[in-house]
Amino acid sequence: RANNGLTFTSVSNAGRLSLQDGAAGDRLRVTGTLASTGTIAVAVDPRAGTSDRVVVDGTANVRGALDVDLVSTTVGESEHIVLSAAGGATDAGLVLNTQDSIVSSFALRNDANDIVLVISTDFAPEGLQPDGSVFGAYLNDNADDPALQAIFDLAGQAGSVEELTALFSS
Repeated sequence: RANNGLTFTSVSNAGRLSLQDGAAGDRLRVTGTLASTGTIAVAVDPRAGTSDRVVVDGTANVRGALDVDLVSTTVGESEHIVLSAAGGATDAGLVLNTQDSIVSSFALRNDANDIVLVISTDFAPEGLQPDGSVFGAYLNDNADDPALQAIFDLAGQAGSVEELTALFSS
């Protein structure tokens, strides 16, 4: 487990490198290189626009898995840098170990120096019953209302259109 403020010279990870502690925003700094074939675990808070991040001064070559603890849910698309390497970041087969939900989908993008987690959330997906579609559209249109944050988080955990319809109907 890594917390904010830890620094290592070089890291070779074949196990689990976890920054997860229930909150997003932790940083692990590697002043040399990072080679990872194991799991990197991060927390992401789309509502706050923060995520845990591994920061590498040299190069990073990663494969294995990325585990994501989604701390909150918000509407639309959000991008979160989970690994940044000044000398270049190479995704050599990193697998996202997070399931899409009925309202959220996840993808990884590799830029020259960053591994970016992209989260897309829509609370009115196709297939909702009419009442659910109206409520889902209302949530999409009022994403900044703090009074609705608990509903966003519950809806973000729905695994099917039926579960989401039931949530919106109750």
